[in-house]
Amino acid sequence: MQLCYLAPTLMQSMTGHGRATDSSGVVTIELRTVNHRHLDIKLNVAMFSAALEEVVTRELRRQLHRGALTLNLSVASTATSNDASGLDTDRAVAVFQELVTLARTLGTEPPTLAMVVANPLVWRARAAPVDAAKLEGAVSEALAQALAALVAMRQTEGAALRADVAGRLQQLRQEAAAINLLAADVPAMLRQRLLDRLNKISDVAVPVDPSRLAQEVVFHVDRADISEEVARLQSHFEQVETALHADEPVGRRLDFLVQEIGRELSTIGAKSASAEISHHVVAAKTVLEKLREQVQNVE
Repeated sequence: MQLCYLAPTLMQSMTGHGRATDSSGVVTIELRTVNHRHLDIKLNVAMFSAALEEVVTRELRRQLHRGALTLNLSVASTATSNDASGLDTDRAVAVFQELVTLARTLGTEPPTLAMVVANPLVWRARAAPVDAAKLEGAVSEALAQALAALVAMRQTEGAALRADVAGRLQQLRQEAAAINLLAADVPAMLRQRLLDRLNKISDVAVPVDPSRLAQEVVFHVDRADISEEVARLQSHFEQVETALHADEPVGRRLDFLVQEIGRELSTIGAKSASAEISHHVVAAKTVLEKLREQVQNVE
């Protein structure tokens, strides 16, 4: 069984639909995918051999990586002649009864079995078995086309997702830049805060040992230092940017990066010695939560 290969593409969503019928009109395949943490495949087929099912499943796994996928397959009847027909017993009985009534009306001999079976209305077409090789070829053609339609739809959705994620990433960069800028004022702010506290506990300003004050400032500044967290944030942002233009599935990578960005923001919030920094952390977390929801849709 030969199936066409779809070249790696940019970001895809996990939601999509594709339907196709092979050129002979025998096999119709419909594919649907919705969000799922992993790739979960459900085949609604009645005539796949184990070997054909394995080939189809392998091809689906080669071209799709995340999402709950349902494949529905239908096979049209290829037989219309009496050579592959069957007797419709209910209709034969009905025809016989009508002939009996007619015979009584006309005063003729009652109908015979030969007269009943000679009536074409009592025969129904019975689907002839589809040749295995033809079925395999038809499935191959229909699956390739259905997959192409599915991927095209997922790519369209993925383009919208990529634009949204890029916009939210830019918002996060702006919040991180504001936090980094405010962090430069933290040492002077902490020094002034310590002086104000010393003055409050004494009715009269007392001389302050500069070296002792410097040690305290250094201690508090070290506890409030967020330079490492900001640097890691920038690294995560760069990795998200790279993922947006990768030619491979990036959903799980983005999941991880979003978690790491949230971890750094939480640490910055815990260390924050500035109400303004805390404000920007809250704003960044709000953006991140929306980003997290979108990333759940990425293959």
